[in-house]
Amino acid sequence: MFNITGSVGISVNPLMSKIASKLQKPDGMVILEQHEISRVLAKLPVEKIPGIAGCLSRRLHGLSIFSFAEIKKQ
Repeated sequence: MFNITGSVGISVNPLMSKIASKLQKPDGMVILEQHEISRVLAKLPVEKIPGIAGCLSRRLHGLSIFSFAEIKKQ
């Protein structure tokens, strides 16, 4: 009737829930449990991290940092 889609993320805190909701857009549901967070974050591109916008992601790319795992190494 309305053709509205929505993505839902459920996790241990609001930040992880927001990241989880972006993993299966549009119209997906992800439950991100505590023991899965490190594995999921390691593969996450820096652009998908809330608060990292275009300018900062370009600076990180200039430093050869493309994923959350590479930020963690620094």
